[in-house]
Amino acid sequence: MMKRLMVFTLILMLVSSSFGVFAAQEGKGGPPDISSRGKSGTRAFLDLETVAWGQNEAEEMASSGKLLGYEDHSFRPNNAVTHLEAITMIVRMMGWEDETYPATSKFDLDEIPEWGHPYVLIAESMGVFDETDAFEASSPATRQEVANYVVNAYGDNLPELKSPEGLAMRYTDDDLISEKYQVAVYQMKELGLMIGDHSARFNPTSSVRRIEMAMIMHRHCNTYRLRNLTGEEDNLRVSLLIDDETSRFNVAVDPAITAHFSKEVFYETPGDTFNATEVQEVLLFTEVEGDEIDYSVAIDDDLWTITPETLDYDTDYALIFDGEKIVDDEGQKLTEQTAFYFTTMEEPEYDELTLISVDPSDAQEDVPLDTEVVFTFSEPVKDEEGTLVLDSTVMETIEVYVKSGPDWEIVPQEDYEVDVNDEVWTLVFDEALEYNTLYRTGLKTDEIAAFLGESTFEFKTVGLSNLTFSPEGEEVAVDEPITLEFDTAVKDLEGDPFNVTDIAGFVTLEMNGDDVTYVAELLYDTDSTTITLVVGDYLTYGATYEITVDEDEILDGVEGALTHEFTVGEAPLEVSFNYPEEISLGLEEELLLDSLESITLLLDEDLDGFYDATGDALDNTTALDHVTLVKTGDETFTYNLDLSANTITLSSFDLLEAGEYVLTLEDIYYDAADLKLYLEETPLNFAFELIE
Repeated sequence: MMKRLMVFTLILMLVSSSFGVFAAQEGKGGPPDISSRGKSGTRAFLDLETVAWGQNEAEEMASSGKLLGYEDHSFRPNNAVTHLEAITMIVRMMGWEDETYPATSKFDLDEIPEWGHPYVLIAESMGVFDETDAFEASSPATRQEVANYVVNAYGDNLPELKSPEGLAMRYTDDDLISEKYQVAVYQMKELGLMIGDHSARFNPTSSVRRIEMAMIMHRHCNTYRLRNLTGEEDNLRVSLLIDDETSRFNVAVDPAITAHFSKEVFYETPGDTFNATEVQEVLLFTEVEGDEIDYSVAIDDDLWTITPETLDYDTDYALIFDGEKIVDDEGQKLTEQTAFYFTTMEEPEYDELTLISVDPSDAQEDVPLDTEVVFTFSEPVKDEEGTLVLDSTVMETIEVYVKSGPDWEIVPQEDYEVDVNDEVWTLVFDEALEYNTLYRTGLKTDEIAAFLGESTFEFKTVGLSNLTFSPEGEEVAVDEPITLEFDTAVKDLEGDPFNVTDIAGFVTLEMNGDDVTYVAELLYDTDSTTITLVVGDYLTYGATYEITVDEDEILDGVEGALTHEFTVGEAPLEVSFNYPEEISLGLEEELLLDSLESITLLLDEDLDGFYDATGDALDNTTALDHVTLVKTGDETFTYNLDLSANTITLSSFDLLEAGEYVLTLEDIYYDAADLKLYLEETPLNFAFELIE
């Protein structure tokens, strides 16, 4: 049974406005009498016992003069509100009583009580009605109609919604909401002014009761007061949010409660900031008809976060502030609303205990080793004797198995634990899961009362990433790039993809035991990760290198060898410089200008040709781009070049003069099949001086 229908709209301001005082008596078709307006320290209404959850809000609205009752001090909270009364409430809520209004209406005013004409005319001029609206003044207003009236009244002042379309988290009876009112209903939900019942139904065609209208008005006022706290510096006030809403109904039994003060508050004396003990003195958390509730509090200047220990379903609660001991920096006391009431949701009822969900889901693969298995039941689980299953007894109701060959083996209970939090069980493994392994969790249904549904679920853990190195051979070329390829998208211990700067933290390159500096290039996608190491000055001929990967820095680890060793091949052919006899390479020499007819570079063996980096053969002409002779400070001059099997000869020099020269060889390769670099280093420079 739904004990409290969650319908909220705006409070009905039925009398005493700029239109005059209407003193119609109960039962004569007019609005309630003004005589029941609440005064400070007195109760405005005498018939709110049946709606204790809304009593405080109704009384507060009455004391502000916004809510009126009947001559006998009754409010008649469960009476349905008519369309005319709803429009009257909205006009008064929006503060439009003093607005000018036209004398005519698209509606037949003869069908509307005379006292309601001004309200209808103002509402019409302010855009509350849709173009196609009919208006049956005396018929009950439905929830979806009231939602539409209110949203239209907000107009351009409608606050920004949490979701742009206002259509997140649809109601279970969404199909019953008229297409005309769909957007308005969900806008009201997002605003926190009208929400559904404990079964997530909106009940769009149900009529709205007076107490529910009072709650909507209170929500509206409270919400806007909260939004404007920082901009107002007058009276010290407090507003209460429950689960980030001003809602007081259908509250979860583990709510997040925050008290927002309009200013920073102090304990009795300005400057004496509150501590947790002092908050306990000034804030009473209690059942409306029952015991006090233990709670903890976190204080952040003008914001208190209140966390109760245990709340029950379907129970009325109150938070009451001692305004005499809460002051602002000027010593002003908290004198406005100091008591707040709310009602927790009804306990869900199920014919049978069912498992609503399990995560990871059945047959899920690539589950991380640090996964937690979460079971969500339809209600807290009881054993076959009707006793709630707790942390201390849950191990009697659950088993875990691991697939070993063709058989299932039970996982020792010391390898995992289960945390029970009402209807949610969380199974946590103590580093017991292994890579690429199939597991099964099973509930012992004979130990659980009235269990219905599947009881065993399987999941498979993630496989290790396989690592391969390139080049694979033991001997590599001096300029060959070094790559590490993982067949999965490896991630760091936080689960994030690596970036280039991270690589040095888990990949090291050493030559004969000494670290080698490299620059890393990274190619990362969803299916693989490739890391290329580029050594700035190339590798050293004849040296042995070792790459090491630290799998402890990689989420889920790595399969296969974590080290790779390779050796760089021996140095290529040496070049000799002959003038006219052989001299050492790179040695600065003084040479006689008149004696120089040619320069010959002697190779130590015959080659099958010379090539550039793309594999194209060099001839005497194209080789001029790779063999250059330059006088210091001057442009290159002309000369002839002759390539043979074991020589490179420069001759027929144009206008040689005395001075310093540099002969440069650059990017010359040999061996057409393998394009090995011909020079030990490139470019290679020979410096000499010609003298007269």
